[in-house]
Amino acid sequence: METIHQNVTSLLSPYVNCLGKDAPAYTHHVIRMLHYAYALGELCADDKEKVLIAGVFHDLGIWTDNTIDYLEPSEKLASNYLKENNILKYDEDVIAMIRYHHKLLPIKNNPLAEQFRKADLIDVSWGVMSSGIDKKMIKELKKSFPNCGFHKRLAELTWIQFKKEPWRPMPMLKW
Repeated sequence: METIHQNVTSLLSPYVNCLGKDAPAYTHHVIRMLHYAYALGELCADDKEKVLIAGVFHDLGIWTDNTIDYLEPSEKLASNYLKENNILKYDEDVIAMIRYHHKLLPIKNNPLAEQFRKADLIDVSWGVMSSGIDKKMIKELKKSFPNCGFHKRLAELTWIQFKKEPWRPMPMLKW
């Protein structure tokens, strides 16, 4: 648990000012969902690193670009990170995880992206959709890494988007 927390905190450190008061909320969301992703199935070391990177960047565009239409900005942040750290071999999977993490239907051609999608859904649904993850684990993670207003912030941003473009209230959703 501590290693995930340290890795997430380290990768998010350049964005703490941008996240502002939402930094604990987003950090905890990422930590919880990474635990779920790792628990959903066996992952090799490379896949764990891909999930970590995608997890850190998957919603970050909300704050860096001040938008609820954040998938593309989040993908760009992740791609830049991969370039700067000379790990472009991860680009395809990391981008797929970010791009499709709000896909409403299962991802059939990328098991890692599907595992990531399920992990995010577990956390966004606050454990209601558990994908087989033990409820005790969910409860423990929620206690160790509290919400800190994450879901409230998402609702506020969605409402702002709805008032601005009622025909596109949730542009991040994909079929």
